[in-house]
Amino acid sequence: MTLQAGQRVKHWRELRGISQLDLAHRAKMDPARLCRIENGKTKAKADEIERLAKGLDLSMPEFYGATDEAKAS
Repeated sequence: MTLQAGQRVKHWRELRGISQLDLAHRAKMDPARLCRIENGKTKAKADEIERLAKGLDLSMPEFYGATDEAKAS
C-alpha cells in the first residue's frame, strides 16, 4: 500500500518541522484546504502537489520517495 499525496505532505511537513499555516503560505494555498488534503477529506490537484513539494523544498521525485514506513511515524 502506498501513501496518498496528503499523507506524504503531512509526513514531509512534520519531518521539516513546518506548521500547516507556514506551508500553506509557502504554497500559496488556503490553510483550510491544506488541512483537508492532509486529512484525506479532499484530493490535491497536480498543481497543488507541485506547489506543496516546492514549499517543502523537495523535487517531485523526492516528494514521492517517502516510504510506507512514514505512515507509522
